[in-house]
Amino acid sequence: MKKNITSASVFFRQKWIFALGGLPNPSVKNSEWLYMLEEEMRNSLMIEGVFVSKSDLKNALSENPTRKKTIPEILGAFDAANLAYEVSYQQFQEKTFEIPKYFIRGIQAALVKLDDKYKWDPGKFREGNLVITGAKFQPPDYVQISGYLDKLVWLVEKHKTMTPWRRAALFHAFFEHIHPFPDGNGRVGRILANCILLAHGFPNISLKFEDTKEYISALEQSDKAIDDVLSGQVAWMKFDKKKIEELENIFLDRLTYQMDTLITNRFEKNRKKLISLREVAQQSGRNLNSLKVMASNKNIVSVLRKEGLFSHPDLLKNPKELD
Repeated sequence: MKKNITSASVFFRQKWIFALGGLPNPSVKNSEWLYMLEEEMRNSLMIEGVFVSKSDLKNALSENPTRKKTIPEILGAFDAANLAYEVSYQQFQEKTFEIPKYFIRGIQAALVKLDDKYKWDPGKFREGNLVITGAKFQPPDYVQISGYLDKLVWLVEKHKTMTPWRRAALFHAFFEHIHPFPDGNGRVGRILANCILLAHGFPNISLKFEDTKEYISALEQSDKAIDDVLSGQVAWMKFDKKKIEELENIFLDRLTYQMDTLITNRFEKNRKKLISLREVAQQSGRNLNSLKVMASNKNIVSVLRKEGLFSHPDLLKNPKELD
């Protein structure tokens, strides 16, 4: 997964997104936003074993859905994400950032409230200890949940110099390890990671179902270091951030993909048609092989189509240079 994606290239993409209209507003009336949300929710549900096709999504979100057992999970996921992302989008506009516990509990409550199979109080932290089938870690004692979340929120809010995607990865790794709810922790944790990105001016990402094993492996790499923090052997501020590098790389890969999709779609719609990377090299005077390497490492804006990689010479420049 390591692609040597630089922070500069991510912030460069952010400039292009705002030059082309800014972040999509989290509203189902926004087709651009709805597509992003559908892909995120479909993959997130499938990671948890709830297999949802694109037609299942369309059906569940229609005015007169036919009865299907996945409808409560789909509607709950959409309600939870919409609730969370509208708040995070507003935080970005107001240049504030916080993840209070009542917010976390509200997301989980929205997620499960329509599920008749959920036998606990929605939004309430677990009141017993868990053994997760197949997991290589043991979630902490339930009496520690509230205190650990207080410290986790403090840690993420305190690290203002950390990039948003690293903060999202750190929060997500700790949250999944703490496992505060009886059910829904994975879906809630992925929504919260996206809340951190949105609150800092970046689009929500969709972790691919096809990459589930890699994603779970990345989470497992941090388990021992997180245990050391929770047990008091290591201070929270001294957490070994190298242990979340693989998860951070996954987040970065999906973030740059999402940003490139937004940028190239808007660029073609509002400015110019994309051309092949070979033509980009010819028109810009850049070396084709160098551009291919940069595209492979996600260090230039490009999109992969059936015919190959596409971009535009303008997308190699800072958008301010084109004003």
